[in-house]
Amino acid sequence: MRDHDPEAWVDAVEVDRALRNGLRVLRGEIFLHRSCVPLDEAELFNAADHGQLDLWPNECDGICGV
Repeated sequence: MRDHDPEAWVDAVEVDRALRNGLRVLRGEIFLHRSCVPLDEAELFNAADHGQLDLWPNECDGICGV
């Protein structure tokens, strides 16, 4: 979304900010990203994006016939 739909990204960041302390039924801050940082500060890359090889790309996909 961030890279391919900038308008939607801006909306998502605004929702993330609005939720931060906006729900009275929950204590503490609320974040959309699981790293518990503001969405516009979250690391959105995975290990493969940083050059980590995926040595078993089809493991547990049901292709081994087991």
